[in-house]
Amino acid sequence: MGADFLLILTDVEAAYLGYGTPQQRALGRVSVAEMATYAAEGQFKAGSMGPKVEACLRFARSGGVGIIANLLDVEEALRGEAGTWVVPEGQAAHAGGAEG
Repeated sequence: MGADFLLILTDVEAAYLGYGTPQQRALGRVSVAEMATYAAEGQFKAGSMGPKVEACLRFARSGGVGIIANLLDVEEALRGEAGTWVVPEGQAAHAGGAEG
């Protein structure tokens, strides 16, 4: 397709580890390997965040950036200031995303 970004908009600010628990933590910029590990651990429910994470993983594995963000944070997410960015290996250390 030639697209650089896959933007998935939802009603939460980001993908979370431990969602709905006291240990809940938003993910910022994460590598494909890191996000795949979290997915394999069952961190993302199949009927909720799971399909969004899988789509971002597929996109990032092909060289693009998958972004999960709140519908109201579109501009911030595209600037790397909000949401979860799933990036190809070697790009996770750069600034961007929420925290993580």
